[in-house]
Amino acid sequence: MEAKPYNTSTWSTHPLHPKTRDADTAEWIFLVDLLNFSFFSDETDVDKQFYVTYQGEKYTGYWSLCAAVNRALDAGIPITSPAYWLAVDDETLRGIFRGEGEEPVPLMYYPARKLFDIVMNEYLVFEKQARSFAKNSTEAFSHFWKKQTTQQSG
Repeated sequence: MEAKPYNTSTWSTHPLHPKTRDADTAEWIFLVDLLNFSFFSDETDVDKQFYVTYQGEKYTGYWSLCAAVNRALDAGIPITSPAYWLAVDDETLRGIFRGEGEEPVPLMYYPARKLFDIVMNEYLVFEKQARSFAKNSTEAFSHFWKKQTTQQSG
């Protein structure tokens, strides 16, 4: 195996990874990182493994998670929104993360869902605090900058 450089530019070249660097991408990464452990198969028979077909391609493991998330986003489902996760019911999630193959997606097991709900609740609290801090910091800097430039010109 040849070692190749890997960075944010390389990461975004995969067809399932987001191409932009914005808040939506951050939420996509956050969701996928939280759920990544749930999509690796214990099934040894490849024909029975959980997989997702997205845009004509069959994906397993981590890639099946990415494909399911992108499929939901393409359908207008705000799956990467923490507020959505806290409101959505398990039946809807089963539909969003539906796969083909005989193996069910492990994500739907109760302990994983409970843990995810706790993390999302904490994320919502953090997100509100972070946005408030960013807004206040921006306002404080703008005030400081205006004061400095006024003093220099006067």
